[in-house]
Amino acid sequence: MLRQRSSQSGAALILVLWTFAVLSALAAEFARAMREEAQSALNFKQETLAHYVAVAAINEALLALQAYNGELEVDSQEPDGGVTRTTEAPDEEEAQRLQPIRTLLQGTGAWVEGSFGGTPYEVRAIDESGKVPLNAPQVEEQLLQRILLNLGYDEDVAATVSDSILDWRDEDDLHRTKGAEDDYYEDLERPYQSKDAPFSTIEELLLVRGVTEEMFHGTHGTPGLKDVFSAVARTRHLTLRSISPEVEYALCGTAPDEDETGSGMNERRLGAGQAEAEEDLATCLATTGLGSRRGERGGNAALSTATVVPKP
Repeated sequence: MLRQRSSQSGAALILVLWTFAVLSALAAEFARAMREEAQSALNFKQETLAHYVAVAAINEALLALQAYNGELEVDSQEPDGGVTRTTEAPDEEEAQRLQPIRTLLQGTGAWVEGSFGGTPYEVRAIDESGKVPLNAPQVEEQLLQRILLNLGYDEDVAATVSDSILDWRDEDDLHRTKGAEDDYYEDLERPYQSKDAPFSTIEELLLVRGVTEEMFHGTHGTPGLKDVFSAVARTRHLTLRSISPEVEYALCGTAPDEDETGSGMNERRLGAGQAEAEEDLATCLATTGLGSRRGERGGNAALSTATVVPKP
């Protein structure tokens, strides 16, 4: 009888222990699910906030550019009755306020800081007329290889990519020495055909033989092809004031000083060294077969791309 009671007690204890184990597992799973739900809600909140801050930043940039247009320009009467439009020199406080707008107007892709509703952001404008026009007839083998060599790629890679770019955009199905046509692309794991037409978007470069993700997006210290070329620009003449440090590096082969990148380089071009800087760029472009144009200082820069990076 005593042995039977002991056996029943042991069975009950095991049942209780299993019940506690199941309940513990359920409680742990419930806690994990609650944490994931809370994190998901937080991520959604942050994503939504970032999205609308980005939209607000772009709209603020557009509004500032429209308000700035002609703000510092005044008309003065000439003795012969003509009118000359000049630019007033703003005081120090005004110049500091307008500097971010001047940077956006320049369209070189330099970041400008701001905040909306207490959330900081960075916004930039990129003028496509300051990039190398990928579809221009003047952008041929010699220039493409020059750009790739300046970016640090070896001669074999430069020849492969340049020939493949030209094969991609020409109308025939004859491939160059190191180029690629349908016979190459159709043998890939995910086959497709060569376009044999001008580039519609800059992202098409990722389909071209030899162009890697790193080459397209760039790495630390090396600009990407997306920062150098444009599929939108339709003329071989580059706007000097809109040429970014990345494009200057790719075309001229001289990396800008660390203190002359981004906004520092913009200040040099907008300040006393503007004429000299643009003259150097024009001389460099003349050796590439590409033309140059001055553009209007503080004029209507094309806000072709605006990117916002909200900060945590």
